[in-house]
Amino acid sequence: MKHIICKMKRHIGSLAMAVMLMTVLCACGGKSRDASTDKEQNTASNSVDIYCVKGLELVTSDAPYQLKQPDVLTSSVDELIAAMSENLSSDGLGISWYMLNSENILMINLDVSQDITKEKLLLIKASICNTLFQLDKLEGIELAVITGDEQEHSYESFNRTSFYMLEEE
Repeated sequence: MKHIICKMKRHIGSLAMAVMLMTVLCACGGKSRDASTDKEQNTASNSVDIYCVKGLELVTSDAPYQLKQPDVLTSSVDELIAAMSENLSSDGLGISWYMLNSENILMINLDVSQDITKEKLLLIKASICNTLFQLDKLEGIELAVITGDEQEHSYESFNRTSFYMLEEE
């Protein structure tokens, strides 16, 4: 009986050593992280797709826009409004005024200087909202469409789950 207990103790010691060795090997053999991988992930989180309208289709720009100050919501909004303005001006539109309130709701005046179809206007609203809602801290968008004669054409509120639908008259 004494002999069996000695053999068991020896096997338990060997088993414990094998478990410790496996633990060390597994810990050392894990995936290594390098600085380039971290930088790629950080760069990806700073990028935003700029949506625009091509014909009657909503598309993204060829390359994502890299935010210069992604942690500052007001700066990110300024950057994206400036980036979208080029696409909007080619459609005869412009953002004449915008303001981010204390509840992180962005109010925008969109000026329409030429006749535009309801379909295209709906797509433009969707492009603005889809672009800006990529900013995590933005809570909502209130969009006023102003016609060329300074009359308010429409006023709508959007959130991340808004559904864009063309209303029939």
